[in-house]
Amino acid sequence: MEIRVSRKPLIAVLIAAPLLAASGIAIWQSGWYGKIAALFSPTPAAAQSVASPDAQAVTDAVTTIYTLDYSLPAEQWESSVCAQMTPEGCHVFELLYAPAIRQVVEGDQVQTGCSVQVVKLVTDQGESRVWLLMVTLENPWQGLETPTQQVYAEVSRDPVSGKWLLERVLFEEEAAARYSTPTP
Repeated sequence: MEIRVSRKPLIAVLIAAPLLAASGIAIWQSGWYGKIAALFSPTPAAAQSVASPDAQAVTDAVTTIYTLDYSLPAEQWESSVCAQMTPEGCHVFELLYAPAIRQVVEGDQVQTGCSVQVVKLVTDQGESRVWLLMVTLENPWQGLETPTQQVYAEVSRDPVSGKWLLERVLFEEEAAARYSTPTP
């Protein structure tokens, strides 16, 4: 049995193969390979760019809490925070957190924004979740050890609206007791 190969296709393959190889090398060296590959496959960063509703709710509420301005009326700030909280959470916030925070804000004439990054979900009880966040103040006030703070915050799903709302920011001692791993 004899196999016959036409010269025309053979020459085309012999010319195309080095051209394709040279093109591939050029694309690889120019850095375009990563950009082209990204078009065809989702990256972990792209997959995580869309936050879950509970993660978004905790991020928004904590951002509002840590965006402080002594020149604005205290009631305006408290109202903005409470709009993102459960009624029970708002009540606790107004009684315990707001007066202490406002005293520092007015005393030190604090004006700062912040960025909040979700680190991880630490507790998931279905309709209630606790998130670990990193809060970085843009203009920290005197007396803070570092502009970046670890914050644990709890959100709950409203049974009527289905919307996730901030329940509370955990006290440092409570968060340490619940989520810190003891050193051996």
